[in-house]
Amino acid sequence: MRTLSRTRLAAGLSAGVLALTLSACGSDPATDAGSSTAGDTSPATSSSSSDATGTTVTAEEADFSITLSESTLPAGTYTFEVTNTGDATHSLTIEGPGGIDMTSDTVQGGESTTMTVTLQPGEYEVYCPIGNHRAMGMDTTLTVS
Repeated sequence: MRTLSRTRLAAGLSAGVLALTLSACGSDPATDAGSSTAGDTSPATSSSSSDATGTTVTAEEADFSITLSESTLPAGTYTFEVTNTGDATHSLTIEGPGGIDMTSDTVQGGESTTMTVTLQPGEYEVYCPIGNHRAMGMDTTLTVS
């Protein structure tokens, strides 16, 4: 009988370990499109998010200025198309209400990238975070109502 009890105990433990292993392989709420928590972890989203891409706003970066296609927007989700028309390497950072602090990929002259951000009402600082580019004039304000 002792061998039978050990066998049952081993089988029970194996089944428990298997159940835990399988539950650990379940879906990740951050990537499961059907989950109610997807995209709710941050007020800002990147372009790789499953959220809608929103309206496009162009941000032209030159040596050393930033020109936005619009400087006043209603609250919502926007895809910033960042185009570097200068020679120096640039990037775009958006900081503002609700802890928004998003930075695009770095782009070389003649290249572009996109960044999707959900903006709430308030004032946002938009600038190039590379080196002293902000101090050289690559800084502007975006107003969201």
